[in-house]
Amino acid sequence: MSAFDSAPVKIDQTYVTPVETHNPIELHSTIAHWDGDSYSFYETSQAVSNHRGTLHQIIWFPK
Repeated sequence: MSAFDSAPVKIDQTYVTPVETHNPIELHSTIAHWDGDSYSFYETSQAVSNHRGTLHQIIWFPK
């Protein structure tokens, strides 16, 4: 006889965790507007500093 079979108290329960789906509420994109003298960039609100650094590398340090 196993320890579980001889235990005075047994708990037989099934626990379920619902599926979690990642659904971002915004698109990851950049809009650039050229007005003839300068650019204006419109960015999503997530990781704005990272986007700024990447844009800087792309525009001012072309490969």
